[in-house]
Amino acid sequence: MMGKLNNIDCENICKDYKSGMNYNQLSKKYNICTWSIGNTLIKNGVESRIRKHKCNENYFEKIDTKEKAYWLGLLFADGYVRKRKQSNGKHKQGGTMGISLKNGDEYLLEKLIVDLESTYKLTKQIKDDFLSYKLEVNSLKIVDDLINLGCVPNKSLILTPPNLKDKFVSHFIRGYFDGDGSIGKYCGRLKFSLLGTNELLVWALNFFKNKGMKTSPKISKKKNIHSIQINSKLDIELIENILYNSSSDYYLKRKKDKFK
Repeated sequence: MMGKLNNIDCENICKDYKSGMNYNQLSKKYNICTWSIGNTLIKNGVESRIRKHKCNENYFEKIDTKEKAYWLGLLFADGYVRKRKQSNGKHKQGGTMGISLKNGDEYLLEKLIVDLESTYKLTKQIKDDFLSYKLEVNSLKIVDDLINLGCVPNKSLILTPPNLKDKFVSHFIRGYFDGDGSIGKYCGRLKFSLLGTNELLVWALNFFKNKGMKTSPKISKKKNIHSIQINSKLDIELIENILYNSSSDYYLKRKKDKFK
């Protein structure tokens, strides 16, 4: 007959598990089923070593390729990170990185899965007849690395520019533009727009100016959202060259096509 657990048993199960014992060993030692072992670990904020999926958890440890810079930019715009919390508010050993894109753009997420050397799959979401696809990766290491790079939880109003080598900045901005930017014709004129925090937009504008942009667009604010709009044909052509030079197909095709 399986026994019942007291508080001391629960503490000891967690300690034994962290020391390396597996579910079967713990089940025999404490005379309870493996399901109860797992439930005890969850309730006490201990992440299971049993993983359904794998990925390269060191991928975002260092932004040293243009592809990583692009993904970082896209995650700054459309992604999220979170650390799971216990009832007492403390972080337990686990974290999730996620990103959702609309139907038709999911090919980018498939590319991210490949780059992460991951076995994770996309999940389909339908809300108010709107179809999108979501990728979630459970990895505390990836979450911590993204936070260190500036992709913080609840980031929309507090984002600051990442510390990147100059050769990777254009790739980051392209990723960010794919998430929080737009390009299109209005009253017959092409307009480039970007949303974000004031600090992030100032950083992006300075980068464009250092690359030869002639005009000096003002940053406008509506409620808590800052934005820039660029209408100069020559400057938009310059931005297109900056963003898509050596982009290696890491971009949203529907946005790139609108520059023409």
